[in-house]
Amino acid sequence: MDLQDVEVGPDDPRKLSVGVPNLPRGTYAVKYRVLSVDGHIVEEQFPFTIRGSR
Repeated sequence: MDLQDVEVGPDDPRKLSVGVPNLPRGTYAVKYRVLSVDGHIVEEQFPFTIRGSR
């Protein structure tokens, strides 16, 4: 669902950002998979909720 615009933080290569489309209220999960500099793969996920009026 991401906008394929991933960016590595200019001051901190440990920070990544990616755009998403305008999402309606609800609960979502962020799932990511990255290859670290030492060669191992890190996979994690975490939930987030969008509340309030739109």
